[in-house]
Amino acid sequence: MLRDGTALPPARLANAADLAEGTVPRMLNVEPPFRYPTELYARKVQGDVTLRLHVDSTGRVRPESTSVIASSGYAALDSAAVRGAAALRFAPAVRDGRPVGRSIRFPVLFRHPTAPPLPTDTSLKRF
Repeated sequence: MLRDGTALPPARLANAADLAEGTVPRMLNVEPPFRYPTELYARKVQGDVTLRLHVDSTGRVRPESTSVIASSGYAALDSAAVRGAAALRFAPAVRDGRPVGRSIRFPVLFRHPTAPPLPTDTSLKRF
């Protein structure tokens, strides 16, 4: 059984105008790189972490820019989100036809497959 957190790519959260203009970095990872902490997974602890990331003009996350802007309430989940962010890859934002760096908010959702949904999960589809 996988012990991964899931993530909503920023492109899903952006408005249509931003996407059409390419002003939002687009996540390229096929699988989210977030690892559920083993102890919390065993206890079916779930939570949401919102990160602030800076995606540079090559599509790489600058690790020193990553910070937690909304905690899950569990230090281990927050730390796992920050660690996983280093492995994210993006198509960079584009301005005037050129790739540019951009800071984004990036939600990471840790969900256990057999735990009950959280109240905030009403609009999320479980896979």
